[in-house]
Amino acid sequence: MTIAYDYSAGPIPPATLKAAGVGLVMRYVSTPGNPKNITAAEYRELTAAGIQVGLVYETSASWMLGGYSAGVAAAKSARVQASAVGYPAWQRIWYAADFDATPAQAATVLDALHGCADAEGSKARVAVYSGYTVAVAAVAAGYAAPWQTAAWSGGRWAGGVTLRQTTAQATCGGVQVDVNEVTGSVLLLPPTTKPPTAPAVATEEIDMLILAVSANAANPSGPTSPMRWLYDGNQLIALQDTQDVNGLTAAGVKTAEVSMRLIEHIAARLGVAVTAL
Repeated sequence: MTIAYDYSAGPIPPATLKAAGVGLVMRYVSTPGNPKNITAAEYRELTAAGIQVGLVYETSASWMLGGYSAGVAAAKSARVQASAVGYPAWQRIWYAADFDATPAQAATVLDALHGCADAEGSKARVAVYSGYTVAVAAVAAGYAAPWQTAAWSGGRWAGGVTLRQTTAQATCGGVQVDVNEVTGSVLLLPPTTKPPTAPAVATEEIDMLILAVSANAANPSGPTSPMRWLYDGNQLIALQDTQDVNGLTAAGVKTAEVSMRLIEHIAARLGVAVTAL
């Protein structure tokens, strides 16, 4: 079973964590200036060492009983703090309901989560730390990756939980830590980046993208510069934009590397125009 540590008493050297077999830690943001909050230096050191970091927001144990408005305010504060230390804007943050919630209180905690989600613009960037009752309600409401503590769970574990905070504790680097079992995908994957879009001329009629060397028109005897030419069966088009070139390449257009003299020869033989795009 993969384990993760969460702790608030201070930083732990990455080498010490790795020696303990820990590759994921959960650290805190809360009231700005609170000494339990993670710092930018600590976040950089952990991630540079290959240790994953998740952030949880917690002020008082029952702050989420403030409902929707408390959630909105908390998410805004949490995201500002998270961004300041280098935590990715697309990564989820956990919001802590650290008390034994009744079913009625769980509904209020959900209202706070809804406020967090509205402030973030997405449920995907919002998760909860809680006992069993709230974890079940959060999963049912569409909040992924709950982090559940044994403290408020009566020996029950909710489905869909990605972290289980057990009753076990340890000391690592002189800091007391809570031991967590990793039971699912805790952190979000980075968003995929779409390849550059090919220009409008990139149609099925395109035959070839040609890399040539073009003389400087203002100084023909001066230095040359690389040029990409697109042959679409009717004309040779000079591509000025690297984005266009990358888009065409990503679209699978065949390429050939030739000299500028050959470009001119091809144009003459084909009777086609040479055009700048």
